[in-house]
Amino acid sequence: MRIASVETVSVNLLPQLIAGFRQGYPGIEVVLSVTGSDQVAALVERREAELGFTFNPQSLQGLEVAWSKALPIGAVMAPDHPLSRRGKLTVADCLAFPYALPARGLSLRAALEKIMGRLKERPRPAIEANSLRVMAALAAAGGVIAFQPRVGIEPQLTAGALKFIKLADADLPADELMLVRPAGRRSGDAAEAFFRHALDGVRAWPVL
Repeated sequence: MRIASVETVSVNLLPQLIAGFRQGYPGIEVVLSVTGSDQVAALVERREAELGFTFNPQSLQGLEVAWSKALPIGAVMAPDHPLSRRGKLTVADCLAFPYALPARGLSLRAALEKIMGRLKERPRPAIEANSLRVMAALAAAGGVIAFQPRVGIEPQLTAGALKFIKLADADLPADELMLVRPAGRRSGDAAEAFFRHALDGVRAWPVL
């Protein structure tokens, strides 16, 4: 059973799904590839993965979107950050402080660029990285503001190690999480079993 996933889903959600699946199907080997959104879509389209978890891929050619959910993008910061007590924030508010910028190629970068491109002042980021997990860790350490949806940082939010404040920019697109599989012919019993298990899991996951 081959799965492709973006990093944020692979941190908490996907391990729980795989662990639950293996309890019912201990004999099925699971092969996981963690990569970027477009690469996830490409792996599934080429049938090198039976199922993919991705955000806003540029192309859905050859794919069936089995489930999707628009997740709001928020500013993520340490609980003692000067902005942590604000009820709402804009991208411009955040850029007045050191911030971490997702690297080009990540779906979040494209969404943020829609806002940043119109700002008169755009300070350079303190760090640019292709890992949301790393940027969330930097935010928890108190150094920067990061940007992402809630998925991937659930334990830190519950423990109070991070604060998430939804960005209030009216034209900031949501980050759409998608569960995709190859269009047309189904892949086999193992893939179908995991697909049904994953569909139930994402529908029940608290932050989704």
